[in-house]
Amino acid sequence: MPWRTLCAFLIPAAALAAGVGLQQFAEGPVPTGDALWRWLCFSSAAGLPLGFGAGLSLSRRRKGRAIWALYGAASPFATAALVLGVVAAVRPLRDMFARRGEARCLESGRALCSLRAFNEACAAGSRDQLGAPLHEACAEDGCARRWLYQGPWTPDNYVAPGSVICSIVTGSSGQPLRHATLAGTEP
Repeated sequence: MPWRTLCAFLIPAAALAAGVGLQQFAEGPVPTGDALWRWLCFSSAAGLPLGFGAGLSLSRRRKGRAIWALYGAASPFATAALVLGVVAAVRPLRDMFARRGEARCLESGRALCSLRAFNEACAAGSRDQLGAPLHEACAEDGCARRWLYQGPWTPDNYVAPGSVICSIVTGSSGQPLRHATLAGTEP
């Protein structure tokens, strides 16, 4: 079995996992400040003995053991740098797909094909841009109307439930009194 190759992947994974436990033990359930930086530091502290242990079992010379120990300490930072590099490299691709989705939406004839435009139309109370409301409740003193935006999304503005609600309250003469946008699925 290729133990050196296996350890090269297991040490960073075990160090990052152990860093979570060490951080939880040292700081409690709610860390303050830069939790990501301290997590990487705790992971490096956990990776040092893991790398040293791998060096003891995989290397016969002191230099080899020291290299494994240094690898154990540096591997959490190297893994984080690798992940950040991949995210940065993939970003233009994600943006390209988002632009294509917005272009398809505009071609289909929809008036609002971005969350920014939806928020602006909601703030302005522009019923002609928002279209027909999904929910409307009127009384003598005014109405409450709700619209739902379900995409397309860009990588920067996706919301967890997959939709945003615009709620506008109008007075008895139809002028907008207040508005709100919030993430949700129920109009």
